[in-house]
Amino acid sequence: MMSKSKILSCLNCNEPRDELIYSISTQEPESLKKSFTDALELAGGEFLESKEESLESTLQELTSKSVASSYNYKVTTINPNAIDNTLDLSKLDCAIVEAKFGVAENGAVWINEEDNINRAIYTIVNHLIVILKGEIVPTMLEAYELIEYEDFNYGLFISGPSKTADIEQTLVIGAHGAKKTTVVLVAS
Repeated sequence: MMSKSKILSCLNCNEPRDELIYSISTQEPESLKKSFTDALELAGGEFLESKEESLESTLQELTSKSVASSYNYKVTTINPNAIDNTLDLSKLDCAIVEAKFGVAENGAVWINEEDNINRAIYTIVNHLIVILKGEIVPTMLEAYELIEYEDFNYGLFISGPSKTADIEQTLVIGAHGAKKTTVVLVAS
């Protein structure tokens, strides 16, 4: 076993290696979108693009019979903010939420409770559909700079469906959240 001083000595000798420094921040918008897509798919999520005028038909293809959304999409069957018992949300097939922006380095999207009072909506439905109309920033560092901390009580980054490998190191999708996550980037 290595002593504490030997371990600290080894750590002190290490210097950051240039190849580990992420150079994503210099990418152009198309390149950022590609990095975002790759990272999201690596995390198990799905990526689609839609023009604003065809968004409703895209959502129609993605959704099933019970769709929760606090936004006025034609496919919406219930507003999750109108549900008193949170467990009733688990009976829904999918939910549509909107993200403020995306992050290229990890395929995450930033969502806050601005329009969704019932926080369980993000994790209790089987299929979470995220509408991304905002920009894609290169890194989490830049993402944190965009968050307007005074304007909400709750927010989260989501990257792909829920997953865990805690149980016997076997990957389980949907263990404590959505089993499927689709991000729809809306191009203007």
